[in-house]
Amino acid sequence: MALRLFTGEPQRAGRTCWLTDRPAADLCRLRVPLREALRALSGELVRAAYMAGRRIAPV
Repeated sequence: MALRLFTGEPQRAGRTCWLTDRPAADLCRLRVPLREALRALSGELVRAAYMAGRRIAPV
């Protein structure tokens, strides 16, 4: 039930999107809001980084 909160369409709460298998993605999780991170451009602001679905930082 909780997953429906994240897979639904905001304008149509009763409609659920389907999740599918896709290639692993790259992702960067920050410790601060993006706007702040773009101003500072410091690796210390990165909480975790993933490439092709595998964690590459912090090591």
